[in-house]
Formats: sequence, structure tokens, C-alpha cells
Amino acid sequence: MKLVKIEDENINYVELNSGKYLIDGNVVELEGDRYIKHKVKVKNYYEIKKYTENKVVAYYFDGKQEMMRPHYFSCLRDLEEKKNHSLEDEYEYKKFVQLWQPIYTTEETRSEPLSIDETISVILDTGNKYIQSLFVMGEKESTLYKYNRKLATQNIAYEKLKELGYSFKGSTNQTNKIIENANHSGIKYLEMDGSYVFIRINELSDVGNPIGKLDNLKEVYQKDYNLITEIITTEYNLKYGKIDENSFNFKGLLKTLEDSLCYLRGVEPKVKTMQTYNTAYSLLNKSIKKIKDSYK
Repeated sequence: MKLVKIEDENINYVELNSGKYLIDGNVVELEGDRYIKHKVKVKNYYEIKKYTENKVVAYYFDGKQEMMRPHYFSCLRDLEEKKNHSLEDEYEYKKFVQLWQPIYTTEETRSEPLSIDETISVILDTGNKYIQSLFVMGEKESTLYKYNRKLATQNIAYEKLKELGYSFKGSTNQTNKIIENANHSGIKYLEMDGSYVFIRINELSDVGNPIGKLDNLKEVYQKDYNLITEIITTEYNLKYGKIDENSFNFKGLLKTLEDSLCYLRGVEPKVKTMQTYNTAYSLLNKSIKKIKDSYK
């Protein structure tokens, strides 16, 4: 017998084949093919028993008096032995069988308490509206959870953008900060003021809906949240913010770019990567020159 414990609601379910059982003091009949598994809510799962009812003869009755089974069969044997002796004996035999009718009663049988072969623990309230138990979704054999990552990443982005004063293009409360998005691809093609934000972010290009253990999926959600809010904040600051010249280390940035150029010179590009190599080399040189030219 499989036991499913809903930990956060203190509810227990057991999976039972079709048949009759004694559950929490009540006789419960589970109908259907014997191989069907029924999910039954129980309190005392350690006291579940198989229950059977058999119809048996209690005694025989001729309309006036009772005759117990041993006496009935004793009389019946004697009459059977004599019934072929004469027509009178045969008549007495038939009369006896017709007159004495069985009176039935029901005998109950209860098994020992059923043993638990497997226990599954499930949490209904995961603490995250985007993560749901597969057991709740109908997967009776599963202790895993499903993360609706596509919906989660969209809502994380929309809520952060709303916080920064953005609204969807064409909405009734449209502001001068515009969001556009092709929902079929999550947030891959989300635009802030006409510019794609996540199109080059591989981690968010094909999110899907992963299945796994609850703790692991919560970690994935938190990483998504941190990455999305960080990228949006950075993009917003680049557009609307200003550099604090007192705190930004331009010379440090210049040195980092120059070091990167030195490392790039040590790379031996292949034929297929030569164009990419030359583009990267050119961009680094232009960035270095731009910073140096800004000093007066």
C-alpha cells in the first residue's frame, strides 16, 4: 500500500486496489477493475484492513420451527439413503427438501492492518506560485515539482519594468517608457524603448518548464529573478542614469581594455573565426582610443 502525506496540510492519502476496506471505522467499497488504483483520504492509515462479507446459512426453517445445520444435514442424509426404497420414502425426502428452507446471514472477515510499502511526502504550498507539485497536477507516482519558468520570467521582467515606470505599448495607461514583447518566446524578444534586452542572454533564450526537486527549482527561480532584475536595472541606468565620475575608475577600465587587447593578440584565429577576431580587435582598439581621447 502506498501512502501519500500532504505535509503542509496534515492530510494523508492511500492508494488501494478496487475492493472493500475498513477505513477509519467505516466500510468503504472501491468499485472498478481490480487493477485500478484509488486515491483515498484517510486519518488512521495504519489501521486500514481488507473487509469481506460472505453469505452463509444460519439455520433452516419450515415456517414454524428452526433446525440447526448439523441436525438438518443429518436428517437429509438419512432420507437420501432411503429415498430409493419406496415411493413413500421418495416422497418424504422431497417433502423435507421443499419444506425446510435455508435462512442466511452475513459473516464479516477483516484482515490484519495493511502494510505500507512506500511513503511519498508532498508539499502543496511551495511558497512560490510558479512551482507546483506534479502530484497535485495528477502525476500520482511523482514526488517532483514543475517550474512554470516561462510565466515566471515574464512576470519578473514586467513587474520590475512597471516599478521603473514602464507600460506596454497601446495600454490605457501608457507612459513615455514603452515595453513590447512577443509572448511566444518568453522574454527573449522583450524590448525596452525599442531595444532588445535579453536577446543575447543564452540563459533566458529557451527557458521551458523544468521538472525537479523543490529546492533545486527554487534555486533556479532565484537565479532567474536576480539575473533579470539586474539586467533591466543596468539597461535602465544606461539610458536614464549618469556616471558618477568621482566613483568610476576610468583608468582602471582603460587598463582592463588594454590587458584584454594583449591577451587577444596571443590568440591564433582559424579561418572560420578570423572575421570575428578582427572585429573584436577593432572594437577594443576603438574603445581604448575613445577613453584616451576623453582625457584633456
